[in-house]
Amino acid sequence: MEGMERNPMLNTDKILITQEMLQLVGEIDTFKGAWKGLRNIGEKRLAKLRGSAGMESVAASVRMAGGQMADGRVERLLEVKGERDQPAGEEFDPMGYAHALGTILQGWEQMTVTEERILRLHFAVMGFGQRAGKEAGMYKSLAKPLAAADEEGRKAGVTLPTASAAKTPERMGELIEWLEREDRNGKLHKLLLTGMFVARLLAIHPFLDGNGRMSRLLTTLLLKRFGYAYVTCSSLEGVLEGFGEEYPRALRRTQMTLEGGEPDWTPWLIFFLRALREQKRRLAVKVKEAQRIQTEEPAPAEAILERVQKQGRVTMAEMVALSAGTKWTLRWHFQNLVQEQRLVMHGQGRGTWYAAA
Repeated sequence: MEGMERNPMLNTDKILITQEMLQLVGEIDTFKGAWKGLRNIGEKRLAKLRGSAGMESVAASVRMAGGQMADGRVERLLEVKGERDQPAGEEFDPMGYAHALGTILQGWEQMTVTEERILRLHFAVMGFGQRAGKEAGMYKSLAKPLAAADEEGRKAGVTLPTASAAKTPERMGELIEWLEREDRNGKLHKLLLTGMFVARLLAIHPFLDGNGRMSRLLTTLLLKRFGYAYVTCSSLEGVLEGFGEEYPRALRRTQMTLEGGEPDWTPWLIFFLRALREQKRRLAVKVKEAQRIQTEEPAPAEAILERVQKQGRVTMAEMVALSAGTKWTLRWHFQNLVQEQRLVMHGQGRGTWYAAA
């Protein structure tokens, strides 16, 4: 099939904007606008949300790429990465993805989407060039067709063409130019622009391995750059993993139409927007719970934190003398504040004291 070769660019005039798309975009943008007001749960709780989302994203993305790592296993690997000079084997996968994701979360404001940027991220995702047989930070040396999405397509041996290895650099350059042009003219809503970019990237399939992981990283980067600041606090990868076969099926249904003159963007864009809605819904639930905890924070905990703020440190004996709480009640509050990383315990026994985390 040569249609893809003749018609590599996205046809933005053929998008059918459905009522559901409008509703989904409206819901997501409403949450985007409300996010500043929802952030009053405190920086420490926000940091905890970001850390939890990052860990879930790394674990889910590794599993979607064929790995078998549980969240806890990934967490332990990342906790000790500073103690290892050369992680081995499958350990490069979560560490590479975590490094690439961390690079985006810390430097997204200066990170425009360019070919050079994409290749650098891919180098990290593929284990910094340390995995045998993996082409890291370079476009594919050979093209592999994609299997069709549904069971009938797989049984019939239906495959979808991808860009040839020789044409991949040209196609990627055209895709980046299209993204920049559409971003400037502002005709496409940024959520639709992001979804279309991702679908076309995966249709080109620029890398021998790691295309899915790259698409998810670039989705986060684009959403951050387009003003969706909350995406760092809720794992999109976790959402996509939960959708199972629905994820690749929606993508392939759109990709099967891209090489012709009548691309059908509806299957993929509806799925993509539903995934983004679920991402913000999960975050809204977590924020609501954090706000409830903050509102219902017991008076003894408030007194402990106030004492630390004024004096720099506090002891159990001081709080027993200053408050009406019993030693056992106060001990529970101290332990809870330490677990929430709002206090740090120093010393032991009768010499124990607490300071702000």
